[in-house]
Amino acid sequence: MKNSLLLLLLGFFIFASCKKDDSEHGVTNGEKKSIIPLAQGNEWNYRDINFLSDDTTYFSLSISGDTMIGSEHWYKEFYNDSSNYIFAMNKDDGHHFYTNGNDNLVFKYPANAGDQFISNDSFDTTIVLNTATMITVPAGQFSCYEYKSLSGNSGYTLLYVSAEVGIIKIIDYYNGNISYEEELVSYHLE
Repeated sequence: MKNSLLLLLLGFFIFASCKKDDSEHGVTNGEKKSIIPLAQGNEWNYRDINFLSDDTTYFSLSISGDTMIGSEHWYKEFYNDSSNYIFAMNKDDGHHFYTNGNDNLVFKYPANAGDQFISNDSFDTTIVLNTATMITVPAGQFSCYEYKSLSGNSGYTLLYVSAEVGIIKIIDYYNGNISYEEELVSYHLE
């Protein structure tokens, strides 16, 4: 009897330890995660450093309001406290913006290192470099998807985005030098 109980417990532990963990690929406990959480009241505060003009500024992004475009539910993402906003939505293939009448994939998610996509808005090719890059900013340390967006000029942009948190850091390179850096200072998610 004692041996049967031990075998039963051993079998349970083996079964429990074999549970597939897809959290790095957009699924946790059977629920799909989003790369940018969209909910009324979410807010992200950033610091911008422009190395070309030696200027540092601060700005915020927030979700306030929503609308239907066609049959799809889009959120309004506001820049600072202004009336300037874009429409944002998470779809099965990642995070999208709706600008100039076009639905644009901005961040492919879930994705694998090496995946590539083109944003219809800018026609820039974006490559997923890594899906678990650790980035430290004033708001904390985050495991991020690392995207590299190639532009037609002499530059590229590295974007670090943490699932269920949002954009953590952006570094813009021009002619091999950092020209611009944006990093998350604080955030509030509903």
